Amino acid sequence: MKLNSTKDYLEAILNIYNRNGLVRSIDISRELEVSKPSVHIAVKKLQEKGLISLGEKGDILFTDSGRKAAEEALRKHKVLCEVLERIGVKKDIVYQEAGKIERVISEETFECFLRLLQSCRNEIVTDSVRG
Repeated sequence: MKLNSTKDYLEAILNIYNRNGLVRSIDISRELEVSKPSVHIAVKKLQEKGLISLGEKGDILFTDSGRKAAEEALRKHKVLCEVLERIGVKKDIVYQEAGKIERVISEETFECFLRLLQSCRNEIVTDSVRG
């Protein structure tokens, strides 16, 4: 059984929207591999938090704060994925592992990962300029 956090739902909604331009509950259910009732409960909670609203046709729409939260969650996930790839974590588990780390990591530790990644990127650029 997978446990999905608010951030997981926000990331899924953003990914689906970026692919399809429209987000429905069934799309979220498929993306996260969860039941439709689970999505219904999560959507209600996201609405109560003011992160999403429902369109006239039942499509799921971000509020401004919801979009901002989703974009930040996705940015963190991508950074963690890249760090894990760079340290040799197998590509087939990177996405899931980053999600696990994302749930427990502090903002301070995330910033350390971000600095490490920026340092790695700078070394690559510096090496290519020298070489």
